[in-house]
Amino acid sequence: MEPAEFMAASLITCRCPRCGYDLSGTVASWSGQCPVDGVCSECGLGFGWRDVLSPVFNREARLFEHCATRRLANFRHTLVRSLRPWSFWRWVRMEHDIDLRRAWFVGIMGAGITHAAVSAILMLGILAVLFIIWLAERQWWWYEAQWATIQVAWPLGWADNWGLDAVLSPVGVAIILWPLAVPLGYCFLGETFRRARVRGVHLWRITAYTLPALPLLLGVQTLIITIAWGIDVLGVWLTWWDELTASGWLAVYLGIGLWLLLCWGHATQRYLRLPNPWLVAFVMVFMGGLAASTAYISLIAWGGMMFW
Repeated sequence: MEPAEFMAASLITCRCPRCGYDLSGTVASWSGQCPVDGVCSECGLGFGWRDVLSPVFNREARLFEHCATRRLANFRHTLVRSLRPWSFWRWVRMEHDIDLRRAWFVGIMGAGITHAAVSAILMLGILAVLFIIWLAERQWWWYEAQWATIQVAWPLGWADNWGLDAVLSPVGVAIILWPLAVPLGYCFLGETFRRARVRGVHLWRITAYTLPALPLLLGVQTLIITIAWGIDVLGVWLTWWDELTASGWLAVYLGIGLWLLLCWGHATQRYLRLPNPWLVAFVMVFMGGLAASTAYISLIAWGGMMFW
């Protein structure tokens, strides 16, 4: 069968994995056997033709985006692997078909699961402190327990305040905005952006898989608040409470930046296969962090006071 006839019979859409350029004309020009490797004339990506033409090679059976059976097991497998970006982006390749709905399902549900796990562990600590107090004084610290529980359950707000700040504080806005703003930083890459022509779906796929680990980093701040609360209710007044809280948020913010750099660095190197991948990733993460910090400062200026 001629290559053009094979394309028509199998109804395979032959496009560049990175930029989406239609490669059907190249396939139709073959007069003999199918070559092993090809290069996209639009973005310069080198690829194997089998990865573009064969459904056997452009799908990963255990990736949640592609699985047709054992969805719960494959969801768990994908979630756990996403926490190791250095191996995840060797496993997931640009040639694999993209299902953004499933990718974001893993990202959002995975973040919810990790947050629930961290909150459950911290709640056990709160209960232990309350039990110690009850044994010593035979009384419950209901208000303090309520405050600590709310702060553990939703650390992006501030339990002592009312209004919008109780639901989402300025630092909470920055933490949410930073991972979502990183793909927009790609627009500032100049010549790399124009030549590589990476489709937006790749950037949003990477973004989705950076989300599940973020509650683990946010749990550091919640742990600091929980420990400080426990010390406080046990009778030790912390005069440096504000400094401790501010330092905790700063550590979380820097930790999120390092995590995003780790994820985007490996994804840019092994998945997008761009030149100077770590420099590209640094620029993207930096621009996203700049946007998030600008939003944080603007909210503080609008509120007229410092929120942590």
